[in-house]
Amino acid sequence: MTKSILTRQIVKYIKTNKNCIFINQITHEFSITKRTLQRLFETHIGQPPKWVIERYRMMDALDKLNTSNKVSLTELSHQLGYFDLAHFSKAFTTLMGTPPSHYHFSE
Repeated sequence: MTKSILTRQIVKYIKTNKNCIFINQITHEFSITKRTLQRLFETHIGQPPKWVIERYRMMDALDKLNTSNKVSLTELSHQLGYFDLAHFSKAFTTLMGTPPSHYHFSE
């Protein structure tokens, strides 16, 4: 298997496995070291694996925020694997440029 194919398989795994939030889950699933994973992503994606994981988590968050105005931000942050709302809000704002409350409309 070529390294580019392996990288694509890892990205697909991250995208389809919503519970994939830690690097060690990927290294265990694909029987590779953390450094090998980092090199694959540096070479083929240009971003670290954690960035890809975060990006898919934020895409899930946006989808949920855009489809339901009844979702609790605290509940959403826990569903996405964040320790608390503050960590989720900081990660969301860093990647999206605006806080999740900008997208969240409570009644």
